[in-house]
Amino acid sequence: MFPTARAALPAMNGQEWGLMLTLGVVQVAGGYGFFNLGVQKIPARKASVLALWEMILGPLWVALFLHQYPGPMVLAGFAIILAGMVMDAKGAAA
Repeated sequence: MFPTARAALPAMNGQEWGLMLTLGVVQVAGGYGFFNLGVQKIPARKASVLALWEMILGPLWVALFLHQYPGPMVLAGFAIILAGMVMDAKGAAA
């Protein structure tokens, strides 16, 4: 854990701990739970491509809402992932 995050833990009040617990249960566990339910209904290849969207959309939401923009290496990773997804989509259509 990062030192700054560890230093902030004792200063958190009950409401902040409750919010962190709620986000952990609802957002993380719920999201993966629904993903696991969905994986049972689609082919593994489509599920693996769908899972790549998390790596693209996570930093995108941070950029949109928190105004923290990704660096050049992250953008290069986005380009590689998107290129692979487009190639997969074109290959599936053929």
